[in-house]
Amino acid sequence: AYALHGQIAQSLGDLPAAESSFRKVAQADPDNPHVMNNLAMVLLMQGSKVDEAEQLALRATGVSKDDPNLLDTLALVRLRLGKLTLAEQAITRAIHLDPDNPAWRLTQADILEAQGQTERAQTIRERYAQTSVD
Repeated sequence: AYALHGQIAQSLGDLPAAESSFRKVAQADPDNPHVMNNLAMVLLMQGSKVDEAEQLALRATGVSKDDPNLLDTLALVRLRLGKLTLAEQAITRAIHLDPDNPAWRLTQADILEAQGQTERAQTIRERYAQTSVD
């Protein structure tokens, strides 16, 4: 019930309620990578506990190494922390595992832009825009 409440609260933008709900689920199921990932994403969205978000995302990817969703979260957290090489490594792995998902490419573009590779980032974004119109 708390997981569903957390997802609803997150979708409504009530991040403190989502955090509270996901923390309750994490207490009951501390090794669930998806719970860790959801909590990490909420913490990232709040912007105040990004170091904790990184630890959660690392634990999640340690439990489920081949889940591109978890790798994307790790990449986004590391991007926010300015750990650009580590962010790039995580998103590259996600793309390798699921090359057709345009969301991973958008994260890649954000990382490239943060690295100063603006043209390459723009090319990826344009390619994504074309695929989303089709």
